[in-house]
Amino acid sequence: NIDESYEGIEGYRVTINNGDINITSSDDAINASKPSSSTETTTETNVNATTLSSSVDSVKITSDTGMTPPTPPSNGETTTPPSASGNTTPPERPNRGGMESGMGNDTSAYIKINDGTLNISAGGDGLDSNGSIIINGGNLSVSSPSNSPDSYIDQNGSIIINGGNIIGFGDKSVEKLTSTELNQPVIVQSLSGAAGSEVTLVDSNGETIISQTSSQDFNTVFISTPTLKLNETYTLKCGDLESSISLTELIMSNVQGNGFRGKGPRNN
Repeated sequence: NIDESYEGIEGYRVTINNGDINITSSDDAINASKPSSSTETTTETNVNATTLSSSVDSVKITSDTGMTPPTPPSNGETTTPPSASGNTTPPERPNRGGMESGMGNDTSAYIKINDGTLNISAGGDGLDSNGSIIINGGNLSVSSPSNSPDSYIDQNGSIIINGGNIIGFGDKSVEKLTSTELNQPVIVQSLSGAAGSEVTLVDSNGETIISQTSSQDFNTVFISTPTLKLNETYTLKCGDLESSISLTELIMSNVQGNGFRGKGPRNN
């Protein structure tokens, strides 16, 4: 559990293999970007079960107290424990997370989720990659602020969804996933709710497809799961609100300006 942080997990390439992972961050929850200085040479962050490790040098997990990871860097540098002053102000950082934050697509950077259960409540982007995002499996719930330029998913390159049960909550104006490769359908629906609201998607037989409670207010819901089928009708519920959705395309969205370009199922 990362109960309080500036950016929860960051590295140049971040891979989640399994485990139960809960992240609360004041900025991006998981960030993939190139280190901004020659002294930060992180290349990979691998999360397996309850362990967090880096294949090269250190991975910074920075909390609001400025804590560096409990394992010292392998290059012989030492880390200084945070002071006991009780200061919880996030440290001043020239680039978000000490990583480069340029708008170009860095084809070497990625976030890859293979399995595991992730619950994310982000003050910034939920998943933020300067390159691509690949979701192969797992159960992923991501909440980002409403009325914000940030999003539950933000990437400069492609987002590839090969599997997994995914639900995202955020703002209606930031669904700009512009290079989409999908092996399962996606629903993006305008739906407003308060923090603590439960959102449920059911099929025409009333069977629950996915259900999740948002940790933040939201204006838009993003859902992708392998149980979704084309040419079926679904109902999205939140409190007394219900919305009927006919899934006639691989990407069904009633959110204007979402920027999706569906390429259809990928041939592996």
